[in-house]
Amino acid sequence: MFSKLELAFFFKQLHYIMRRGVSLYPAIELIATDEGSKKLRKPLQSILEDLREGVSFSQTLHNKAGVSLYIANLIHVGENEGSLLNSLEKAAKQLNDQIDWNRNLQNALAYPITLIVLGTTVLLWVLLNLLPNFAMIYADAGIRLPLPTRILFALQRGLVTWGWKTLLVLGIVALGLAILYQPQLKRWWSKWQFEIPLMGTFRYHYMMMNLLSNLGSLHGSGLTVIKSLQLTHDSIANTYIKTLIEQVMRELIEGERLSVAFNKTGFFPPLVIRMMMAGEESAELHTILMQLSEYMSDQLDTALKRFLAIIGPASIILIGVFVLFIAMAFLLPLFRMTGVIHHGGF
Repeated sequence: MFSKLELAFFFKQLHYIMRRGVSLYPAIELIATDEGSKKLRKPLQSILEDLREGVSFSQTLHNKAGVSLYIANLIHVGENEGSLLNSLEKAAKQLNDQIDWNRNLQNALAYPITLIVLGTTVLLWVLLNLLPNFAMIYADAGIRLPLPTRILFALQRGLVTWGWKTLLVLGIVALGLAILYQPQLKRWWSKWQFEIPLMGTFRYHYMMMNLLSNLGSLHGSGLTVIKSLQLTHDSIANTYIKTLIEQVMRELIEGERLSVAFNKTGFFPPLVIRMMMAGEESAELHTILMQLSEYMSDQLDTALKRFLAIIGPASIILIGVFVLFIAMAFLLPLFRMTGVIHHGGF
């Protein structure tokens, strides 16, 4: 099994060696014996065994190396059309684009996730360890507790009394629903995930980038639009998008143009539709599709940069409010106690 990074590395090496005139089998042998490819050695040996038995390169990639159906189909097109080098280059670029996007998204989410985990941990520690000690002090003082302190005490009581039971019940209910309504939940989530604020935008542009890139690469390799759509459909996991592609294919079979069929779904942006129309009129559809994919990639980068620009100041403000609330919850009762003692001294 290859990771995306290992697969991209393998395709790059294979493309480089085959460009020097080495055929497929000895090129894979060279990579398998290279010291820098130790992790790839076992799956590459399995691929070589299949190639010796007459199995196609694309088929063994999918069956033995766990390569996605889209990449396997891209390689399959290259084998049949005599353009394997071009397919390897396209596959490596696709994988690198996906790796870069995933890395950027992880970097963008690392900061807020760390803050959420840290803040939750601190709050739980305060509620379960620190607050009970102060509860006895406040009770002995006989003072009226301010609102922030009462909120913390309410959270502490709820957590101790009902917290774990509530989580257990919710977990059991969620598991039961997931088992009973798995197909319905999957269909609902496949569409709803694009509506989530911020994350939905990321998912939408990422899906659009991959769909247009897959479709453009396959169509540019010599396949018909319908065949390219079918292979793209088979490589997509999202149920909702698969349904839309099936609708588009039905429209194409009935004689409709690709741009019109995409427009009828109501899901794709007007820019994509207009550019598709231009590509159909100029007979450069695959080029337009690849340009649209690059545009969606740029949109995705812009959305990530905006997110990073917002999350920094927002996180500082959030942490400041959180620290202020905790400080007020503990300090205000102490100020009142000090006032009571001082007043009693007179």
